[in-house]
Amino acid sequence: MSVNAYLDVGNSRIKVSVGGKPGADLPSETCEWPALTSGSDQTDKALSQSLHSTFSRFGKRKIKRFYLASVVEPARFERLSAALRQLAPQAELVALKVKKRCCRVRTDYAPNQLGIDRFCAVIEAYARAEQHAAIVINCGTAVTVDAVDANGVHQGGVI
Repeated sequence: MSVNAYLDVGNSRIKVSVGGKPGADLPSETCEWPALTSGSDQTDKALSQSLHSTFSRFGKRKIKRFYLASVVEPARFERLSAALRQLAPQAELVALKVKKRCCRVRTDYAPNQLGIDRFCAVIEAYARAEQHAAIVINCGTAVTVDAVDANGVHQGGVI
């Protein structure tokens, strides 16, 4: 059976879930970024090994598609993409982008002013709150706070 993999790609770590549908309570694992040295084959190998170890904890599942919510710089994203292609050459890589409207949530932020990680968190919170107002507080590398009203309108947030 083929499954999707969902990756929340931050600057400190990569959070991974594997399963059928987004929004379901899927088991997750965390993969730490290795110390990245520009152009280093050892760094690329360490990243590949770390991802392989992380994905092996989900059992032997064929990955159909990787969905990536990434806030990392393009060079790091390319290294991750190359490592994922090695891990599952047949899988499609889908880089998620902020849209004005998605999954019953609307934002007036310009796409380059709102991180995809924050937008995904707002969408998930709104769905879990059963289309009621919600506040999202994320304490990762940075602390962010975002609000969505009962109509699914992202009211803004702060980092």
